[in-house]
Amino acid sequence: MACDRAGRGAGPLVASSGDGDELHGSHITDLNISLKQDAGFDAWLTRRTPAGRWGEVDELVGTLLYLASPASDFVNGQTIYVDGGLLAVL
Repeated sequence: MACDRAGRGAGPLVASSGDGDELHGSHITDLNISLKQDAGFDAWLTRRTPAGRWGEVDELVGTLLYLASPASDFVNGQTIYVDGGLLAVL
């Protein structure tokens, strides 16, 4: 899809806060607050994340603005992980 759309100015891009299968997002939201409140999971995530903490939803804004702006027009078929470095060490 990325190759097909590239010449039409509509390259698919994704901003992700985790891998979806294991973490279900490493940013605190109403959907995963129970994971943050689970002392064992919270300790695992903060220990394994190079940033040493959960992400805040507003930390996704800069990446999303970049992807929605002309600055990303030549970026195509990429996933940009905003996860404090977690996927780099998993």
